[in-house]
This record gives sequence, C-alpha cells and structure tokens, in this order.
Amino acid sequence: GGNTRLRATYIDIFDSTDVVVDTAILNPLNRVFSSVDGAPIDGAVVTLINLDTGAEADVWGVDGFSTFPAEVISGQDQDDSSGLTYENNDGEFRYPIVEAGNYEIRVDAPEGFNFSTILDEEALSPIATDNGYVITPGSFGRSFSIDETGPLRFDIPLDPESDLVVE
Repeated sequence: GGNTRLRATYIDIFDSTDVVVDTAILNPLNRVFSSVDGAPIDGAVVTLINLDTGAEADVWGVDGFSTFPAEVISGQDQDDSSGLTYENNDGEFRYPIVEAGNYEIRVDAPEGFNFSTILDEEALSPIATDNGYVITPGSFGRSFSIDETGPLRFDIPLDPESDLVVE
C-alpha cells in the first residue's frame, strides 16, 4: 500500500559488530485534502518547479531514468515515459524521484477550493495527525530544499471557498 514503511536490518554473520539498519517508505504518496475535514480532493493541478532553473522540475519514474511529468492532477493515474502506470486513489499524487535541489509547488485548485490554506501548521495538526498527512513548507507553496535524490513526501491542504464574512 501507499506510504508503507519498511525497516531492514543487516547483520554480518562473520562480524556481529557490523550492523546496518535502514527505513524506507514504499510507494510514497502525496495527497491533496480539505483543511476543514481532511477529505481527499481530486482535480488539483500540482506543478513542481525547480527554483534553481525557474522551470518545471525534472522528475523520474521509479526506475530512475524514465521521465515523469512535473505537472500532475490529484486523484488521476499517471504514466511515465516507459509506459508504467502509477495508480492514484482519491486526492493522491506523487513525484517518484526528484534530484536534490530547491523547489516549490504551484497548485491550481479545483472549483470550490483555494490554495494555499490560511491555516498554519498548528491549526492543521489535528487533521494531519488523524489522517497521517505530512505538512511541510511545501504544503503551503513555500520554497523547500531536498538534500538527497529520492521521492517527495508532503501533503497539500486546500481551503473550501466561502462567502461567509465575520467581523
């Protein structure tokens, strides 16, 4: 399943002091969700921008060499250049492999929603905790850095549009 954690331990049978432990996220998924109730949202156009070049980021599939689009739509399946299909459930999207660098996302929210949320991380904490959402600076459209080549992992809260005004 998506965002499944795998922990691996290696012990050298000839030297028991030689131990390696690592954790990886299998099939890392990102999600777009409502900041009010945590429900997944389909139809958000998410574009990954490389701030070092000012252009859409270079993204690769899980094989490390097939190209993958920098612009994806939440809740829609996506294909890489090898023809591999990445299946996404409601609100899900992914960027399988991205190089280390400086990035930001741009989001064209579907009708009825706004990006970026007006809520801060603390206000989103209960919904994030209950649903396993990962909130980072990228979740708000702010710039972020990646130190190692690999998958991106963050979720995006959207605010429902409203005509309600409180004074």
